[in-house]
Amino acid sequence: MEYSFPESERISYKSDPPVEVKGLNAFVQGDVLEVRGTLTAKENIPSVIEISAEFQTDGGASTRDTAPIRTGANEEHSFTISYRQSDIGSVTGFTLVIDGPDL
Repeated sequence: MEYSFPESERISYKSDPPVEVKGLNAFVQGDVLEVRGTLTAKENIPSVIEISAEFQTDGGASTRDTAPIRTGANEEHSFTISYRQSDIGSVTGFTLVIDGPDL
């Protein structure tokens, strides 16, 4: 099963970060939910960026991290965040978090 998010509804930023996320999709296969997308830097970022997702479930929240990304200006990096849950239907949403210096 695949969920695609309309461009106008899928992403809102708390600030004007020097990176943006494109092509955000969520896939469910068995007991695994994967969030996939592409991170693009608008400018050269001299340090590592970390992407994580906090998955909200009926019973609380859980965070899964991806590998750190080092990027330069206008570079694109695909990412995947996986979440395994025996009751995958209990996932009610997720928040994508992009963290790094001055982000």
